[in-house]
Amino acid sequence: MESIPAYKAQAQLQRILKKAEGLPVIITRKGRPSSVVISIDEFDSSEIVKLNVMRDNAEKAMLSQLNNHFVDGERFFDDIDRGVYDVKI
Repeated sequence: MESIPAYKAQAQLQRILKKAEGLPVIITRKGRPSSVVISIDEFDSSEIVKLNVMRDNAEKAMLSQLNNHFVDGERFFDDIDRGVYDVKI
């Protein structure tokens, strides 16, 4: 994966876009990662993964409700923050 400072990225946009068709390109600002340029196929794939994760979580929530398993809203959001419902990929 390539990393390039933002000021250089402006001048090399066409090359970066071409490179990103194969591998993500990290854009840095002040030496720190700031953004990532990825291909549209990679973006679409990541959106599908996110959608599937949300769908799985919604199905789990509906099953919990059907089984009369309810939790306090505050606790639920604390669990989300702790990653309790994260799907391992």
